[in-house]
Amino acid sequence: MFRASSRASGALCIALIVAAGLWACTPDEGTARRERERGERPNVLLIVTDDQRIETLSVMPEVRRWFRRNGTEFTPGFVTTPLCCPSRASIFTGRYMHNHGVLTNLHSREFEHRYSMQAYLQDAGYTTAIIGKYLNALPVTYDPPHFDHYVVPKDWPYEGGDWNVDGQTRSITTYATSFMRKKAVDFLTDTGPEPWFLTIAPIAPHGPTIPEPRYADADVPPWEGNPSVGDDRSDKPPLIRQLPAADLERAKRRRADQLRTLMSVDDLIGRVHDVLARTDQLDDTLAFFISDNGLLWGEFGYGNKTVPYTSSVQVPFLMTWPGHVPTGPDDRMALNVDIAATIVDATGAQPAPGVPLDGRSLLDQWNRDRILLEYHRYQVFDTPSWRSIRTRTAQYVQYVEGDGNVTFEEYYDLVEDPWQLNNLLAPGSSVHPGGVDRLRRAVERYKDCRGEACP
Repeated sequence: MFRASSRASGALCIALIVAAGLWACTPDEGTARRERERGERPNVLLIVTDDQRIETLSVMPEVRRWFRRNGTEFTPGFVTTPLCCPSRASIFTGRYMHNHGVLTNLHSREFEHRYSMQAYLQDAGYTTAIIGKYLNALPVTYDPPHFDHYVVPKDWPYEGGDWNVDGQTRSITTYATSFMRKKAVDFLTDTGPEPWFLTIAPIAPHGPTIPEPRYADADVPPWEGNPSVGDDRSDKPPLIRQLPAADLERAKRRRADQLRTLMSVDDLIGRVHDVLARTDQLDDTLAFFISDNGLLWGEFGYGNKTVPYTSSVQVPFLMTWPGHVPTGPDDRMALNVDIAATIVDATGAQPAPGVPLDGRSLLDQWNRDRILLEYHRYQVFDTPSWRSIRTRTAQYVQYVEGDGNVTFEEYYDLVEDPWQLNNLLAPGSSVHPGGVDRLRRAVERYKDCRGEACP
C-alpha cells in the first residue's frame, strides 16, 4: 500500500510525538521502518532496456505476467532526457541531467559514481552487480565502481563480442541476451545472506537490432504507422522540417526487428522470475522495469530519440514488490529519477549529504501536475538543446542556443492533439494558447532545480 508522502508523514509524526507522546507513525510507515531496523531489507532488481517504446510490451508476456499482474504499471512513465547515457545516469543517481553533469553519450567520464544508488546500497551492506550495458563510450577494461560483480560489454554486441567479467576481458560467441540470462541466473543462485542490488541492462532493442536466430522470422503485431508518420512538418523546428519524406516500410522493418529482439529479453526476464521464485526470493525483491528512452518509428520523418515528442520521452515503466505495492495501473506522472528515491526509501540506504535526490519515492502518495524534460545538444545527432514542461494536458518546448537564447518554440494541446501534429506557436499560427506564458515561466523556474524544488 502506498504511504503518505514522506514530508507530510514526517510532520504528522512530530506533531503526534509532541502532542500525545506517541512514538509510531502510520502503521505502514512504522512497519517499513521497523523492518529496516531488523535488517529485513528488500533485494532490488533493476531492468533497463535500451530504446524501447511504450507500445512494445505486447511481445513480452513474461514481463506482463510478472509486473502487470503482480505490480504497478505507471501508465504515463517518462525519462527526463531521451538519450541513453544521460538517462542512465539519471536512473542511477535520481538526479536531472543538469545536476549529474552527464550531458551526452560522450560525457560518461563526468559521472560521479559516489553519488549513485549502487554506492549508497554498497555502503548499506548490499551486494551490488550489473549485467549488461552501463554507460556509453567506456572501454571494455573499465571496471564499474561500486559494483561487486559486473558483466558489461564493449559497445552493443548482439552476437559475440568482448565483455568485462569481474575485471577479466572475455570474448563470447553466444547471443548476448542468452549470455546475460546465464550470468543473471548464476548471480541469483549464488547470493549470500546479505541483500543484493542487481541491474540487468540488455542491449535490445537498440540498433543494429539483430534478433536471436530462433526469433528471426517470428510474427509481430501489425503496424501501419500513426497520424504522426506523415510529411506535413511545416510547423516543426528546422531539424524536423528538413528531413526527407517518411519511409513507412523502413520503419515497419525496424520495428519488427526491435520486437523480435525483445522476445529474447522476455525469455531472460521470465527465467529471472522463475529463479527468484524457486529460491524463495521473489517476495523479498523490489523490482523495476524501464527503458532508458523511447524511439520514433518515423514520426515526423524522424527515426531516433533526442526529440521532445511523446514517442521519445515516454517509456514502459513498471514496479513490483509483493505485499508492498498495489497491482494495476497508476496514472501518476512517474519519472526515471524516481527510481533511486524509491530504492533509498525502501532500503534505508543513505544518499550523500548535500546531494539531494530530484525524484520522489513511488512508495509515497503524491501527484505531479507537471514534469521537466531536458536535452543537451549531442554532436552525433542534429537535435539542438531544448527544455520542456509537460503537463497532463499540454507540452511546451523551447529550443536554445549555447548562450540560452530561445530559437524556436512548440506548444501542443495534448487533449485535442495527442499526436502533436499542430504546433500552436508555429510562425503564422492564429492561435495563442492561453497557458503558454505560465509554462514559459515554469521552464525558467525549474531549469536549474535541485531536490525538492524540482517538479
